[in-house]
Amino acid sequence: MKLVLVYLGLLGVAMSSNVGMELGFTEAMLESLKTAALPGVIKGIGNIQIPDQQGQIGKDWYEIKVEVYDIVLYGINFSVSDSAFLFSTPNKYILKIEGMYAKTDFKYHYSFPIGHGDGSGNIEISQTNCEVQMTISERNGKPVVTIDNSSVYVGKLDIKFDHSLIGDISNWITSLFNNKLKGDIQNDMNKSIQGSLQKSIDESLSSISLYSKFDNYPIAIDYSLTSDPIVTNDYTEIQALGIFIDTNDPDYSPPVKAPTNLPGFESKGKQIQIMLTDYTLNTGLYAAYKIDIITYNITDQMIPSSSPVHLDTTSLDNVIPGMSAKYGKDKPCNLYCNANTQPSIQCFGSVGQGKGLIQGTIDLNCAVQVEGVNTVAIFQNSIQFNTTAIVKDWVLNYDLDDLEVESIKVVENALNTNIDVKDLKLTLNFIIEAALPTIDKKLLQQGIPLPNSKHATYNDGTVSVMDGYLFIEADPEWHYN
Repeated sequence: MKLVLVYLGLLGVAMSSNVGMELGFTEAMLESLKTAALPGVIKGIGNIQIPDQQGQIGKDWYEIKVEVYDIVLYGINFSVSDSAFLFSTPNKYILKIEGMYAKTDFKYHYSFPIGHGDGSGNIEISQTNCEVQMTISERNGKPVVTIDNSSVYVGKLDIKFDHSLIGDISNWITSLFNNKLKGDIQNDMNKSIQGSLQKSIDESLSSISLYSKFDNYPIAIDYSLTSDPIVTNDYTEIQALGIFIDTNDPDYSPPVKAPTNLPGFESKGKQIQIMLTDYTLNTGLYAAYKIDIITYNITDQMIPSSSPVHLDTTSLDNVIPGMSAKYGKDKPCNLYCNANTQPSIQCFGSVGQGKGLIQGTIDLNCAVQVEGVNTVAIFQNSIQFNTTAIVKDWVLNYDLDDLEVESIKVVENALNTNIDVKDLKLTLNFIIEAALPTIDKKLLQQGIPLPNSKHATYNDGTVSVMDGYLFIEADPEWHYN
């Protein structure tokens, strides 16, 4: 019954107490992230102040003192297309920033026994590259990316003066930049790139929520990582603890069957791939069952007016004899249902990209009430359902394909009349099917939001049902300033 899926929609994306969810991303995702985010990282470096320099040329009567000051490096940029993010096993990334260029302005002053002078100049820096090595790890359940080391190589300095200089002075300044200051420029650029890049990485990772509470219910999801992410030549794999938590019960431990063993990711697939196990979904169902929110009240207003069967004393008198005589004809009734055991669902095979089949069972106690007050009868129902999973706007939703009351047992009958269980089963199936559109609208519109970054939207998301898990994938579109 689609009623089961209501509570998945309330809970958000989930994982298990083992590894209920695995998330993988390909090298192509890092490439798209590089294109979107790295220009802002480099732009964020801003101006770099290089220390002043002093020196002298010659001695005695030919001694010339030279000072170079206000040395400012600015306008750092690079070739996005020539740069690359590379995977390096078992847990490292290498970022190669190619085709870097920048400018440097400077001023100078010189003096000698018979005079002095001032001026300025600039340098065009080109053919410059940077390589950054990073490690991804898990710390306190969170992903951490740390820059291990980096280096900048300045290839070419094109030095220009604002007006002609005595040859010895221009040669000295040129030599100063090409030798000593070239190293200073490399070191200062390297420090600035490291700082700006690490700051951007930390901000991006901090924007990912690893613990989410749900409004109006004492339920939360813990997204904590269970181990260090694994970097292969083709993709990065992240395993998550993932458990639905009853926030009122610190010792909460869901009695759910362990998840299936998950296969590796497809490096030629879409850039972000998620394997969400049915263990995850069942953990969520248990949490909902435990705090007693798997309840729903079906009223006659939910039944289309054109339906031949309604939730009133006249229609129900056919299966529960004596209702009209006891309470009068055409009195509105309701069917109040709540789960009496832990529900379960299971994923079986795939029926094509974008859709998949999920089968489940739920046992409900259903009470027939007249005008919401008088309980006429209570039934125990075992309901089976099939549903299709779909992804839209990076939210996991469901469409009900089929449901059926498999078995029914009368546990209370206030009228003490003979209830035909077979006819009752048919009637309940009809009523539930008729009410489903209203149930969908009220309870399933939220869906299950999938893990995401605030810096991305996810295009062309698809879901396929495999044995024991849902396989969800998409290509992100990044949004960085």
